[in-house]
Amino acid sequence: MRAWALLVAATLLVPLARAGDEANPDVTDGASARIQDGSLDFLAAWLEASPSGVAFTIKVREASAPLANHGWGIGFELGGTRHVVLVVADAKGALHSCACTAGHIGQTADDMPDDLASVSFTAGKPAYIRGVAPYGSVPGLQPGAVLQNVGAASLTYASASGWNDYDGNSALEGYHVERALVPAWVARAAPYVAGGIVLVALGAAGAFFALRKRGSSAPHPPAPPPQPPAPPAPGKLNLQPPPR
Repeated sequence: MRAWALLVAATLLVPLARAGDEANPDVTDGASARIQDGSLDFLAAWLEASPSGVAFTIKVREASAPLANHGWGIGFELGGTRHVVLVVADAKGALHSCACTAGHIGQTADDMPDDLASVSFTAGKPAYIRGVAPYGSVPGLQPGAVLQNVGAASLTYASASGWNDYDGNSALEGYHVERALVPAWVARAAPYVAGGIVLVALGAAGAFFALRKRGSSAPHPPAPPPQPPAPPAPGKLNLQPPPR
């Protein structure tokens, strides 16, 4: 019974744990040996539904901290205009953001409007830059919109030319914006939580049936020997024969 329960649990867990945005990114690019700074070596980017907008993640080869005048962005066309959601680092390594019209983005990190939400930098090998473009931060960005010609890149800043692509790629023809009921991290964790619940439930059911089967197969205790009849009460007749 226990083996059967584990087999069923494993069968259910396989589809629940399958896939993932990092395993199937929207834009990809291979690591480049010519790029010495790992935080500028763009590897992948993906978009996800979020309750408040479009969540995005940009993956680079490695980084211990955001460096000054480095940036990371995802560009797309919407309503006939090309836009970019951009995360950049100032001279102290603090993050700033912008939902900007693509082209000449000349403002420094300190001048960015910081109109993206939940911006973060996760150091490591690889490293991740995340954020959310709220609905309305880009004109027309709402559930049902289609982002065309999506691309992603790392960027560097120069005072004469502003922010310029350093390493990136473009691969996704279109992304359909959908509203999520829960944040992306909750949606990613839900299959594993559900799989754990299924596993616990099947294990409990297996233990219950095993105990029930063990109880039904246990030998019954022998019947007690017959007891002699009690002597009659005084003044009453006893119609049973005396015990031998």
